Amino acid sequence: MPNLVAVLTLKMEKDWLCLDRRTRQSYRTELDEIIAQHPRVLWRYCDSEALSGKYQDFVLIEFSDILDYHNLWESLRDHPVFSKPHFSVVSVQLGVERPPLTEEAP
Repeated sequence: MPNLVAVLTLKMEKDWLCLDRRTRQSYRTELDEIIAQHPRVLWRYCDSEALSGKYQDFVLIEFSDILDYHNLWESLRDHPVFSKPHFSVVSVQLGVERPPLTEEAP
């Protein structure tokens, strides 16, 4: 089964920066625990606002079954990071990982 990839662009809300560092770290730990409950989904968080000049980060998510991806979001959406929200999902791009152009497509 081909790898599916989601690229999520996130917007950090002002409330996030108003939280003390201990609370932010606690939320990150809780999110890591939720993500770990979905071992068939690879989640890579990328901090980009310092590099792009925008207040956005992004997440690369790899999975083979769309239901695994869906179940992850069912688990995440009630967490305060997304329900308050401290972060908003700005955009989602879904794609199928393809072989390099030098190879023939199946």
